[in-house]
Amino acid sequence: MLKYFREGDGFCNNHAWDLKEMGDALGQSILYEDLLKTMLSKIRNTINGGSFKSKYRHAKKCIICRFKQRTED
Repeated sequence: MLKYFREGDGFCNNHAWDLKEMGDALGQSILYEDLLKTMLSKIRNTINGGSFKSKYRHAKKCIICRFKQRTED
């Protein structure tokens, strides 16, 4: 699940607010700490000569949106 969370760069705006309403601030903070570390690593790679566009593409939907789409198909 964490892999898909990272690939989608977290949750979309709607699902992030839904998650907030559910509570469990500790669990949410653990997820987003990991995501921030992943993003920071991508930025550092860019500073060290990499291309940000080639290393960062926000093309995938959030994990919940993808799950909903698969169940509706």
